[in-house]
Parts: sequence; C-alpha cells; structure tokens
Amino acid sequence: MMGKDYLKYTPEKKPSKTYYWEVWQGLPFPESKFKREFLPDAIEAWSYSRNGLSIWIPQTAINAYRQNQRAIFIATAERKKHGKGFRTEVISLRPLETTIDDAILEARDLNKEVAKWHRKFKW
Repeated sequence: MMGKDYLKYTPEKKPSKTYYWEVWQGLPFPESKFKREFLPDAIEAWSYSRNGLSIWIPQTAINAYRQNQRAIFIATAERKKHGKGFRTEVISLRPLETTIDDAILEARDLNKEVAKWHRKFKW
C-alpha cells in the first residue's frame, strides 16, 4: 500500500474533471517497485501500474531521485474513466530545483491555468 507522505500538494478542488498538477517530494515507492524500461537510444524510464494507478517516471526525474531521494517534483495527473469510476494516471514527473513552498505556488498557478482553459473550451 502506498503512503501519502510523498504528496506535498494536490488541489482540494480539481481544476478540471480530468487533469491537474501536484507536488511530490520523493516517490511513493522504493526504486525496486518500479519496472525499468528502456526507450529508443537507451533512455531509461520507470513505470508502475497497479490498482488503477499508473506512474511514468522519465530519465530526468530518475536522475534527480538517485541524487536525492527527497527531490521535489511537479507531477501532471490525468484522471481517466475506468468502469464506473475514475483511475488516476500520473503522466509526467519533472524535477524542480526549488523549495516545497515555491513548487506548490507553481502548481497552484498551473492549476489556475487548467481551470481557465477548462472553462473556455468546456473540456
């Protein structure tokens, strides 16, 4: 079972029904829980998929995590319909060289933009 201590910010009210930004410090699981994958040009990525949760971690985030297991990441999360409910997929994880507070401000600003586009285009 995944603990939530890595999750430093998730919007209380999602800016759209399907897409939002979060702030993580570290990862929800140790490296051993992720599947190592190699993309063309031998670029490493990690993936995890279980119980409706899919996480994709690109090379830049892996490098940051290996240097500092408490690294700060901004994550884009996409909620997709699955059966009668939703399942959440984290589709991107990007390391940030900043404080938790500044990362949260950035995520809040991004969520405001998502909300604005959601209203404009009625996603």
